[in-house]
Amino acid sequence: MLPAHVPSSKSFDLAVVPKAPKKHYIPPMNHPWRKASFEMYCNKQAHRPKEGIA
Repeated sequence: MLPAHVPSSKSFDLAVVPKAPKKHYIPPMNHPWRKASFEMYCNKQAHRPKEGIA
């Protein structure tokens, strides 16, 4: 028995090619934005000693 309806046509419908996921840019650790963000994170850590205080 043949199906009454075919979801796609070999003649007219093109094969759907999935897009490759985009890579997100992660700046290096010496980037000014990243360094400032990391320093703010370190300063929020209560269990770490502060730099310059000895």
